[in-house]
Amino acid sequence: MHFDLRDLELFISIAESESLTRGAKRACISLTAASTRLKGLEEQLGSRLFYRETRGVSLTPSGTRLLRHARSILQRVATAKADFSSLDDGRSGHLRILANTTAVTEILPAVLADFLAQRPGVSIDLQEALNRDIVRTVVEGSADLGIVSDEVRGTGLEVIPFSTDNLLLAVPANSPLATCAQISFFDSLTAPISAFMKAAVFSLSCSRSPSKWVQCSSQGFRYSDSNRCAA
Repeated sequence: MHFDLRDLELFISIAESESLTRGAKRACISLTAASTRLKGLEEQLGSRLFYRETRGVSLTPSGTRLLRHARSILQRVATAKADFSSLDDGRSGHLRILANTTAVTEILPAVLADFLAQRPGVSIDLQEALNRDIVRTVVEGSADLGIVSDEVRGTGLEVIPFSTDNLLLAVPANSPLATCAQISFFDSLTAPISAFMKAAVFSLSCSRSPSKWVQCSSQGFRYSDSNRCAA
């Protein structure tokens, strides 16, 4: 059984106005078209919906039952339209975001606070995960966004630069590098370096002698903690 929403709207108009003529006028269609639509609706349901009386029409028991369902159906349709209308302008919805440790603890708190302040109807599920798991989950469609610190290739995902994270290089106070205010990672390779990576954070450490922190640009180093957004 297929209901034409236009027929249901006409039926409600007739029922509420208790007149076929007034109902047709309220629905903005001709009396002949209204009569034809009503007859088709009754034939589809196999039930008489109105008693025809001298002063107008009144609902039959079947008509009373249909009125309850018709109002419910049109209300649900209106609610669905309103929900999707608000999604179009970004005012409501739900986002599931996976991100690495650095993004979750240092970058996203301020970003999401501002985002949610502007869009109070949006809810966000933020979870911490490893880079490989983030990419896989987004590819599978189980997450809407993923923030990783590795290159994302051959996945079909759209990759957008999101944030750049600077690294700090610790060197002995007497090291030639200690006089540099800023150096590239590759320039730092002129001196012995002890480095390790865990999860999404790339760290550098060196000798036990007195040291000085020097800002180190991670640009161009493929293991940098330069976060990217996979969507």
